[in-house]
Amino acid sequence: MDQLIIEEPYEFVPPHRGRRWPAWIAGVCPWYLRHRFGIASHEVRHADRLLETISAGDGVVLVGNHSRPCDPLALGLVTRTIGRPMFCMASWHTFKGSRVERFVIRRCGAFSVHREGSDHRSLHFAVDAVASAERPVAVFAEGCLSRSNDYVMPLQEGASLIARMAARKRAKLAPPCKVVAQPVAFKYFFLGRLEETVLPVVARLEERLAWQPTPEAPLLHRVRRIGEAMLALKEFQYLGAAHEGDIHERIERLIHAVLDPLEEEYGLARRELTGYARVQRLRAAIFPTLIDAETTVETKQALRRQLTAIYDCQSLGTYPADYLGDDPPLERIVETVERLEEDMTGENTFHGPWHLVIEIGEAVEVAPGRQRGEADGLMQQMRETLQRMVLAIKRPETISPLLES
Repeated sequence: MDQLIIEEPYEFVPPHRGRRWPAWIAGVCPWYLRHRFGIASHEVRHADRLLETISAGDGVVLVGNHSRPCDPLALGLVTRTIGRPMFCMASWHTFKGSRVERFVIRRCGAFSVHREGSDHRSLHFAVDAVASAERPVAVFAEGCLSRSNDYVMPLQEGASLIARMAARKRAKLAPPCKVVAQPVAFKYFFLGRLEETVLPVVARLEERLAWQPTPEAPLLHRVRRIGEAMLALKEFQYLGAAHEGDIHERIERLIHAVLDPLEEEYGLARRELTGYARVQRLRAAIFPTLIDAETTVETKQALRRQLTAIYDCQSLGTYPADYLGDDPPLERIVETVERLEEDMTGENTFHGPWHLVIEIGEAVEVAPGRQRGEADGLMQQMRETLQRMVLAIKRPETISPLLES
């Protein structure tokens, strides 16, 4: 939680605009991804599509899914392939690590966005970069990490806002120039020995629940049992008792029980919003009071408890319905175990090795505006495209998982 909310006034962090640093960092990107995140091999598909839009002078907004923490860094593989740098929008908290991390992130082309409020400087920077076709601007439009390798969550409207504002600027040029939204899909394939990788983690999680590990039980049964136990603990915490029934109906009930009263407390009108959009709106309502110097210690403690509850809802909302199913791919099992481990321990964990496929989709021209009252379907179109892309990317025949130790 501390890494997600920075309790100090926000300051926009611009990217480094030079070209030598992005090229050098892109060169070492494969080595870093291998040693830090277990990305043993990779391929970038249809990079020519992005080169074509850049060479045509179009303003480009890259819209990506965000299934693993290394996705933004993996953009360096695209830079390495096409020989062109890009900008990437990143949450402000990612710039609050060590000086070395801040130095490297900026020189990769990342710039900050404030998720707890309106960030006009970030928006204007992105719009100007796209409108001038200085570099492509990459946005991970799900808004948060999904840890779902082949499921794309609803996309937030920020990427569409950037693209349409830039398109209005470019339409005034003589001759008029285009802005395009271009999907970029990230798909990971697990290469390790499943039991060797996952079983020790499952045993540790069972021990944290004060259970005796049950190595004789089927793996999926143990993983599902841990997930149900964690949900029951959250129900005890927020509802006073564990409930029965369908897992995802219970998750929805819990999310509403936590978020509905908070939205009423902060005077937020009921709207048809995605779970993450509700979370983001509440965080924006709470943050100004949290950083106010006149706010009492007791009030700040209460606000932190609210933010923790909101984050719990965000985390629960990223578990797709029936994601494990009866015969899930290896990747879904590993992802679910990593997700449970993170939710239980608060630590990001990476269990590899993995093969990464990055695929660039066809560019879609963005209209400068839309009719008053008309829904903006650009992000829905991007989501549907990304969903088709990640499902269509199959395990390359040249790699195979190691199923047994």
